[in-house]
Amino acid sequence: MEPLHTALVALVNVPVYVVIARVFFGDLDGFFRALRYLLTPDLLSWFRGDWLEDRWQSFKVALWAILCVAWNVACLHLLREFV
Repeated sequence: MEPLHTALVALVNVPVYVVIARVFFGDLDGFFRALRYLLTPDLLSWFRGDWLEDRWQSFKVALWAILCVAWNVACLHLLREFV
């Protein structure tokens, strides 16, 4: 039953993920631009002169993912404590 609870909490929290993404990326175009930088090799960004922007965008995507996972863990913990 535990994987089912985790999947349900993740599905219910999709609006929270969207709100957090809007804070970090602004809009969908900003999110896809950050993903493009995340998937671009660092050496290529360095040769293009975009290395610092690549690092910043990759950091934002990683932080967004960490916050989403942390939110899920917190919700699961609260459910176990009070339900």
